[in-house]
Amino acid sequence: MTEEFLSDPRIVNAVTPEVLQFLRDNQAPADTGLDEEIGHWIGVTACVLTELAQAKQKIRELEADK
Repeated sequence: MTEEFLSDPRIVNAVTPEVLQFLRDNQAPADTGLDEEIGHWIGVTACVLTELAQAKQKIRELEADK
């Protein structure tokens, strides 16, 4: 992912500033090949989805304790 992509008005208008910063902070190293970069983003996505699932589970547990 390049800064050109992350600065594109269509992207900037479609996501929050926090998401843009997350993408910038979690980019693969500049010399990463295409296959490795794809694998990198698959890994980042998997981590984000895992965190989301854990947060949803915690919310369900807290709601059940009411």
